[in-house]
Amino acid sequence: MVKLVSLIFTILPVLVSSENILMYLPIASRSYVCAWEPLVLGLAKAGHNVLFVTRFSLPAMPNLTQIEVQTDEMQELEDTLTQKAASSFNITGFIDAVSKTSTGLTKTHQHSLELLRYQLDKRWHLIITSPFLNEMGIILGHYLDIPNVQFLPANAEMLLSYGLGHPDNGAWSSNLPDSTFGRLIYILLNAVYADFVKPYFFVYPQIDLARQMLINFSLNEQDYWKLERNADFSFYMSSILMDNVNPRLPNTAQIGFIHCRDGKPLPPSIEQFYKDSGDTIIYISFGSLIKPEMLGNRTLDIFKKVMKGRRVVWKISGLEEDKDILTGNWFPQQDILAQNKTSIFISQCGLMSIQEAIYHHVPLLCIPVSHEQTLNSAVIERKGLGLKLDSTKMTENMLLDSIEELLNNKSYKLNHIKTLELIMDRPTPILKEAIFWVEHVLRHDGADHLKSRRRYMSMVEFYHLDVMGYMVLILSISSILSVGWWLLVLAYVKKIIKFLNRFRIHSSHIDSTTKTDRKTGKERHEVSENALNNADNDSKNCDNKSSNAELERVVKSSDNCSVSSLAQLSKSFLENNYSNNNKG
Repeated sequence: MVKLVSLIFTILPVLVSSENILMYLPIASRSYVCAWEPLVLGLAKAGHNVLFVTRFSLPAMPNLTQIEVQTDEMQELEDTLTQKAASSFNITGFIDAVSKTSTGLTKTHQHSLELLRYQLDKRWHLIITSPFLNEMGIILGHYLDIPNVQFLPANAEMLLSYGLGHPDNGAWSSNLPDSTFGRLIYILLNAVYADFVKPYFFVYPQIDLARQMLINFSLNEQDYWKLERNADFSFYMSSILMDNVNPRLPNTAQIGFIHCRDGKPLPPSIEQFYKDSGDTIIYISFGSLIKPEMLGNRTLDIFKKVMKGRRVVWKISGLEEDKDILTGNWFPQQDILAQNKTSIFISQCGLMSIQEAIYHHVPLLCIPVSHEQTLNSAVIERKGLGLKLDSTKMTENMLLDSIEELLNNKSYKLNHIKTLELIMDRPTPILKEAIFWVEHVLRHDGADHLKSRRRYMSMVEFYHLDVMGYMVLILSISSILSVGWWLLVLAYVKKIIKFLNRFRIHSSHIDSTTKTDRKTGKERHEVSENALNNADNDSKNCDNKSSNAELERVVKSSDNCSVSSLAQLSKSFLENNYSNNNKG
């Protein structure tokens, strides 16, 4: 009885932890599906019921149901994207490619929803999807009202970061261009994609499709970006040791190299080719999308001449038969890289390929075709893991010298070994960590506790453009006020100087006026005295004249007067003159 109870309690957590997980990835290349494969199979192996909507089916196993989505539009879309990636950029071609992409993905998602129609009635607990070309998965998570985990298996983490509301900072992202102009172009391209191409060509058509095919579905186009920012968890297909050094949100994890594994036995034909070869075999593959003929006839001719007489496994079709060159449309890449005789991997250097090369210690010769691959190639060369060549400028000697350098310089292989040791030196295996976070979200019905409350900030707020705007405004006002204040001070100084000048002139004028007044006063005093004297003299003269006139009049009339009267009159005249002289 005790053993039975113990067995029940042992099995119970497994039963309780079994959840229904929808993994939605109908638009993807084969390499994308390879990156998802470990997580899909790992969750099914952990006991969860997994429904995988995919373009390429995986090996069957318990708890895993698969819906394979194959459409003509998807194949056309893949060809269009491949051709544009391999050609030079022009605006007309870009618009045409985006338009065809929009049409192709809409029809593919329509077919996916038709296949999912009867599955959506189930009780789902979690959806895992990609925010690139598979935005319908984000929309389905909103429609089903379940937690959402995002997984973008490409060197496009800036797109994932942008969607999460936490764009990669050029000051931290060491895989960004170093020049100011390069960083400016990088930021502008991401802004054009995130704010124009993605909403108008990818998201809005998928929302319209959801309105048509999902019952009672409603979502404002302008609110879609909130769904991505509200993702419960997100996986980056990257590693810090591959120069992906960035500040990350707590509800994210880097799971680069998750798909890398040990080699399996080779198919008989390939194994025989290896047995018949010496110690050195060169493996050439440009991925699942880029076909060798896209590199141009000149480049292909260079490869043919340089590879003549060497043992080569080459993923190519239509090549002339050569006993030293094994060709084919597809090869088990990891199994080939795991062979000790595989000495060089010539690749376009997509993200999956470089991680597999590092895992198996095979030096790389990168010949990038797209922008993403150019970034990857720069990291490989900077880390001493290989070399890179430009297919448009490559010559026979350049290719030959690069091959000889990789074969003879053992430092490249040693760098691979050291890098892998650092990558794998972690407390938890990569796949186990990824499964832990998915189950963490399941256990807590989401991961709101890990989300930043600032995730809904606009780009203006995120980059502190509003703060800088206020600072510029304040500095501008302060500058204006400062200039105005100094102009006011200058005006007052000018007034003071003018006043002092006027005061000085006025003082000089007063001094000269005072001196003049003093001189004039003295002269006036002298003139007054002279005038007074003249007046007195005139008065005396007047009196004398009057007396004389009187005397004359008396004398003239003396004939009629007596001598005594005349004497009396003369006495009176003398007295009057004497009296006047005394007064004067």
